[in-house]
Amino acid sequence: MLKNKVIKKNDKYTQDSDLVQLAGYHAYIESREEDQLEVNGTVYKVININYGHSTGLDAITVQNLSTQEFTIVYVGTDKDQLEDLLTDAYLLGSTDVPQLTAAKKYYEDMDKQYGIDSLLEIF
Repeated sequence: MLKNKVIKKNDKYTQDSDLVQLAGYHAYIESREEDQLEVNGTVYKVININYGHSTGLDAITVQNLSTQEFTIVYVGTDKDQLEDLLTDAYLLGSTDVPQLTAAKKYYEDMDKQYGIDSLLEIF
């Protein structure tokens, strides 16, 4: 299992086309931890999931098994989710945005555990 192994990073990087597909497609399919996603011939392991948060925040953290990079993929606005629509409205004003606060905490937690290499969101 990857959880107990120290993995050295190499000089390769996750391809932009993979990041776009992860954010534009895979993040919207509710994966489970330990699932493996194949994107353009590269395998990503779902390390953590964050679906159903009270603020409407949905996100997954994946690891590129070739480069060992960790990426958080945030799900964009879901027009059928009231919390997402409220977040979009909050962004127009100076009010604190609960979903952004939750996103920051999720990032901090994942970065502390895994050392996050990139963040993604497609609106």
